[in-house]
Amino acid sequence: MNRKLLVILTFALLWFIGCASEKQTTTSRNVEGYQSTSSKPAWIMSGKYPSYPEPRYVVGVGLSKATGDPVADRRAADQSAISEVLQQITANVSSDITFEKTEIIGDKVQISLEKTVANSRVRTSLTISGLKIEERYYDPEAKLFYSLAVLDRVEASAPIYSSLRQESIGFRTCLTASESNSKLGRIEQSLVGLKAALRSAAGFKDILPQFRILATPDMLADSLIANPPSATVILNRMTDYLSRVKLSVVAGGKQKYILGKPLQVPLTVRVTIDSGEAVAGLPVSFRFESGRGEVTSQGMTDSAGIASAIVENVDRANVPVYTIAAEIGFQHLADTANYAAQWNNGLSNGNRKVLFQFQRKLAPRPLKVLILLSESRASSASMIAQSVMSQEFSEVGFSPVTQSDIGVLDTKSVVKAVQQAQFESLRHRFPGKFDLIVVGEISASPLSDVEGMKIYVAKGSVKAFSVSNGVNLGADSFENVRGFGNSDEQASESAIRNGASDAAEKIIGDILSKY
Repeated sequence: MNRKLLVILTFALLWFIGCASEKQTTTSRNVEGYQSTSSKPAWIMSGKYPSYPEPRYVVGVGLSKATGDPVADRRAADQSAISEVLQQITANVSSDITFEKTEIIGDKVQISLEKTVANSRVRTSLTISGLKIEERYYDPEAKLFYSLAVLDRVEASAPIYSSLRQESIGFRTCLTASESNSKLGRIEQSLVGLKAALRSAAGFKDILPQFRILATPDMLADSLIANPPSATVILNRMTDYLSRVKLSVVAGGKQKYILGKPLQVPLTVRVTIDSGEAVAGLPVSFRFESGRGEVTSQGMTDSAGIASAIVENVDRANVPVYTIAAEIGFQHLADTANYAAQWNNGLSNGNRKVLFQFQRKLAPRPLKVLILLSESRASSASMIAQSVMSQEFSEVGFSPVTQSDIGVLDTKSVVKAVQQAQFESLRHRFPGKFDLIVVGEISASPLSDVEGMKIYVAKGSVKAFSVSNGVNLGADSFENVRGFGNSDEQASESAIRNGASDAAEKIIGDILSKY
C-alpha cells in the first residue's frame, strides 16, 4: 500500500513540474494587446530590432507604469516610444526648430514645429507617416508597459521630397522664362519670373528642415538637396536686369510755365535697355518734385518705349523753379512676405528718374500796365486791390503804372474811354505812359460769423486791353472768394486781397499766352 502511494505521489510531482515548466515558456496575454513572458524581449534591453536596420529605420523604446487604466498606460508607453524616436531624429537639427506638441492620429504622428523667421515665431505642422508601434510588452512583476516604435525614414520623407522637387522645378522653370524675357527686352516680365522663382526658393528653404529631420545621410547627399535653389542667384539677376534699364527725356523740358495754365508741350520720356532696344509695358510716373500743379500721374511705355504726360495746370508755389520727376518704379512688383526684404530693397534701388525743370514765363519786354479798379462802397478796397495786382504784375516783369506816374488823372474818364473803345484818344492823351490798361471793380460783403471769426466774400470783374490796338487781352469775373478775420475790416481786406490775387493770376496768364 505504501509502495503504491509513493508511485502515485511521484507521478503527480513530475506532472506538476512539467506543467509549471510549460507555463513558464508559454506566452500569455494578461493585458490586452501586450505580450507577457518570463523573459523580456531583447529590444527592451538593447533598443535594437534586427528587422529594422539603421540608418533607414529609427527604433525607440518607451515605457509607463501600470496605473490601473490599461488604455491610458498603453497610450503613455506609445507616446514615450514615439518621443524616443523623435529625439533621435532631431538630435542634429538646428536649434531654431523645436517640437512643441506631438499628437498621434491613427497610424500617423503629427508634430508642431516652431521656428524663427525674420525675428518672429512661425508654427507649422508636420505629419509623419511610416512611424508605427511594432510591439508591446507588459512586465507583470515590475508592472511596466513597454512599447517599441519604428520609423521608416524613406517612407516618412517621401512626400516632403516630392514637395522639394516641385519647388526646385518651379524655381528653374521660372528662372529660365525670366532669362528669355530679359533677352527680348521684356524687363517687367523677366522680373515677374524672378519673383516667382524667389517664391519657389523660399518654399524650398522652408520645407528643407523638415526633410533633414527625417532623411537618411545618403538621401541628404542627393543632388536636389545638395544644390538647393539660391535666392542669391535671383537677387544678382535682378540687379543685372535693372542696371540695363535706361530712362531719357525726349521732349517737354525747359518750358516756361504760366500760373493757372497748362504746359504747351507734353512731357515725354523713352525707356530702353543698354543695347538701345525699346522697353514696352513699363509704368512711368510723373509728379511735381517742386512746385504744384495737375499732371497725369502715370503712363505706360508703348512699343517704342515712349511714355508721356500732360501738365494740365500749374499752381502757385513759393519756389523759383518748378520740377517734375518722371520715374520708372518697380514697387508694384514688391512682395509682402518675410523672405522678400532684399528683393524689395533691390526694386527700390532699381528705380530710374529724370527731371523736367521749368521757370516762370516773364513779360517779353518791360510793358507798362495801368491798373484802375473801383469799389462802390469803400475807396480803401480799390487801393488794396490795385496794390495786390501791381505786385503780381511786377513779379512777371511788367511795370505797373500808378496815377501819380501820369499826373492828375480823371479815372472815370479813362475807364469810360476804355468802355467805349476810344484807345486812340488815350494814346494821344498819354503818349508812351502805358502799354496796357487793366480796369474793373471789386467789392466785399459779409457772409457769416463762425465762433467769433468774421467771413467775407469778394466778387468782381476785371479786363485787360492793349492800348496800341484796343485788343482785349484777358478777362476774369469771380464771386464768393472768401476772406477771414477777427474784425469786419480784416475779413473784408482778406477777401479783397484773395479776389484780386486770383484775378491778377488769370489776367496775367491770358496776357502772357498771347506773347
